[in-house]
Amino acid sequence: MKPDVLERADDLFTWTAHFVEENGFRFVVVMNNSTNFLVVLNGAKMTRLKNFESEFKMLLRLNLLEIGVSSKVIDEYLTKLGSIEFGKNSNRSKTAQMNKLVLYVWHTLNVERSETAISWSINRMMKGNEMNVKDYRTVNEVMIDALVEQTSLQVRNIVALDLHVRLYLDGKDAVRHLRVPGHMTFERFHKALQAVFNWKNAHLYSFSIFKEWDSNPYAYGDVELVKNEFELAFNPEAELMAGKRLSDFLPTFDKMI
Repeated sequence: MKPDVLERADDLFTWTAHFVEENGFRFVVVMNNSTNFLVVLNGAKMTRLKNFESEFKMLLRLNLLEIGVSSKVIDEYLTKLGSIEFGKNSNRSKTAQMNKLVLYVWHTLNVERSETAISWSINRMMKGNEMNVKDYRTVNEVMIDALVEQTSLQVRNIVALDLHVRLYLDGKDAVRHLRVPGHMTFERFHKALQAVFNWKNAHLYSFSIFKEWDSNPYAYGDVELVKNEFELAFNPEAELMAGKRLSDFLPTFDKMI
């Protein structure tokens, strides 16, 4: 049985999805019909596909948080979006745009595996003119402007954090001063540190966060954030850093290593 073609008046609440399975990869690319805003579900196993609606909405929330959209605006959008109805895509223009997006995803998979990192990387770089649309804003900018038009709430409430980062080197310390958005995730902050210190991202990493500074470099912080689940075996009190943001702890906490 083939699905019917569905019509909806507002393209901001319609999305086009495409499933890809090739070379050991299984992922779903979901594109907003109004803004071309991208959400990628990577590692699309059958269990995730059976729960596609909840998986998609969770990833959409994370991707909107990544660009500083407030939780209240996201809640409002998801309420208006309602339950997902599946239909057949008959728009050749959208099919062409989706094919181009899939190529972007393949390219990004060479350097990223995280779903939100893939989507964020593409949405922040891709402009409307690359999708055969006469618009030179980035996809992120288009999505934010579209949300501004459909809500009376403040769409973004971004706090900037000024961070003093010191690498102790026996009297020849390397110091960097960073201004970063508070909604930045710890994974993205790690990548920022790699860039400013010209590191190669070659080692495991974690964050120890202190309410009061402890000069002992081996002391556990009040909060310990680790990247992978197997690291929890070495520190059962630690938490996974996935989805956690700098503003969840800063500036309330004093220091971080």
